[in-house]
Amino acid sequence: MNENVANAAPRRPTDLLSVGALVALLLWVSGCALCSQLAALTAATEPGTFFERSDITASQIFFGAAILEGLALLLALLPFALWWRAPRYRAAFRAWVGAALFVLLLAPARLFSGATPQLLLSAQSMFALLFALFLWLTTGRGNPLTRAASNAVALAVGAGIFLALPWLAWGALGSATDVALGILNALAFALAATLLLARVWLRGMARDSRGVGWDITLGGFVTGALLLMMGSAIGFNGTQLWFMLSLAALGWLAMAVVYTNFQIARRWNEPALLTLCAIVAAAPMLFLDPKAGVLGAALGDGEVLVYVMGATAWMVWGAWALGALCFFLRNRLGVWESARFAWLGASAAAAIGLLIYFGIGQPGLYGDQVFVILKNQADVTAVKNSATYDERRALAYQTLTAHAAQTQAPLRATLESFAIPYTPYYLVNALQVDADYWFVWLLTRDAAIDRILPAPTMRPLPAKPGLARGEATSAPTEPAWNLTLIGADRVWKDFNARGQGIVVGQADSGVDGAHPELAAQYRGRDGNNDYNWLDPWYHTASPTDIGGHGTHTLGSILGKHVGVAPEAEWIGCVNLARNLANPGLYLTCMQFLFAPYPQNGDALRDGDATQDATRTRCCRRFAHCARRASLSWRRRAMMAPVAAACRTRLHCTTMYFRSAR
Repeated sequence: MNENVANAAPRRPTDLLSVGALVALLLWVSGCALCSQLAALTAATEPGTFFERSDITASQIFFGAAILEGLALLLALLPFALWWRAPRYRAAFRAWVGAALFVLLLAPARLFSGATPQLLLSAQSMFALLFALFLWLTTGRGNPLTRAASNAVALAVGAGIFLALPWLAWGALGSATDVALGILNALAFALAATLLLARVWLRGMARDSRGVGWDITLGGFVTGALLLMMGSAIGFNGTQLWFMLSLAALGWLAMAVVYTNFQIARRWNEPALLTLCAIVAAAPMLFLDPKAGVLGAALGDGEVLVYVMGATAWMVWGAWALGALCFFLRNRLGVWESARFAWLGASAAAAIGLLIYFGIGQPGLYGDQVFVILKNQADVTAVKNSATYDERRALAYQTLTAHAAQTQAPLRATLESFAIPYTPYYLVNALQVDADYWFVWLLTRDAAIDRILPAPTMRPLPAKPGLARGEATSAPTEPAWNLTLIGADRVWKDFNARGQGIVVGQADSGVDGAHPELAAQYRGRDGNNDYNWLDPWYHTASPTDIGGHGTHTLGSILGKHVGVAPEAEWIGCVNLARNLANPGLYLTCMQFLFAPYPQNGDALRDGDATQDATRTRCCRRFAHCARRASLSWRRRAMMAPVAAACRTRLHCTTMYFRSAR
């Protein structure tokens, strides 16, 4: 494959026309790939803002963007790949055509949502392997990868681990199945990229070599653009940009790895190239939370996007720095034979990586869950016949918990036999289960199960985000315009109705219990937080609000100077400490507000329905909330659930929490 490359190619006049065509197409493919994915990410954040149809999903947007990107790339590149005369540049154009085909082939995988990352990774791996097989069949077959110099492989391992260090420090792994599929996906991608580079670009370049320096320089641009395009096809929906930028920066480093020991061995180091691409692709594939593609969940001070941007910047600048260093050492790399020093360096990088991961990282497995709803839901119609309000609530709690314990017993036994953790619920007869999709398939065969919903679970951050702080320093002296607009001030004056005797239950990002507008109305102001405060996210002992949203909304309800009912009391629960939750977190707070229980207690055993209060906030569609049944039980118990509208646009039809309508 590589025998025609000379040590020093004869000097030839620069083909300015070919250079101009390459630069123009380089700008086109880079701009097309980046702009299409950035536009898709923006539109997918709130589809209702950009499209008249409110039923368009983020997955459909990313699928459409992949198709448009692939076609735009293919139509522009194909004429140059077919008819450009200079073999060196024609090889580059053909390699880019292959990358465009890769984008189109993997596009259907985008139809799997971020809530089902294992299905998405499986589909991407299958399509990438099919692409690699197609390349092997159409480019001469033979040994898929030639033998590599040992020092080149060591260089690739050491460089790859060095570039992945921030992911080890800041990221977190998913489940065991997530890890296995992520490794498979990274290897499949790396195999496809390596075969495309080696059998199309490097083979064509070898027929028209201009010397090591020029070959590495041009090859860096060609390789970087190719990996940029292919990177747009992998990863979770919404995270493509980070794969694209990280992989594109490998161009010159990848060419240096290819040329290591070349003057002695006279062959490209294809396994080393595969190793480098696989490690760099695997780092975000394994350690990046799939929910990072949801901007509404990833944005914010101290949130996941901050760390993702930092890790990507490290990869980009690190790859460029290593590529520049290798370029200046290119003549030595070409004749470098000893592998001992290279493997010592790779071993040191691996040791540092392990120390970082287990020392300051988030070791462990943090996979998604599923929410399993049983067919047999409790009948609480008898509740309405109870004489008093407290009796109705107590009977509803007893009926629901007893029904859950009885009907869930067989499923709980099955889960325990497989040592699979789960959390039972009663307000909806359901369980949230730490199950991968292979086990979900087994659950679907259980006739007692009505349906199974994804339950996306945010992976841990390196540090807890800081508390949000407002800018106001003094309370208003007169009722604000919003209170006078709805006539709250007149109700206070004419009826002396200021919320006395009402207990409001707040389920939101939390509450700042020390806020002067809210502190005096907290039911646990005497220091007893049991039955008054619950934090399923960070298990804080007293009212806390990281994001600030819950403090704001509760202030609108009962703030001393800014609320509608300033003399009402409140209790609280954190269902959305970060801006993406799941059915279990929402239901945990619903149950706490329905029948509060001690912070270390059991919702199904220790709840006290006579202390209830209920209010809640909206959940995003991608959180897969199942609230209809729980709302029904609470209404029959003579409770008053209140929900936010959660519009995506100005029209009432865009409210996606229907109980608010």
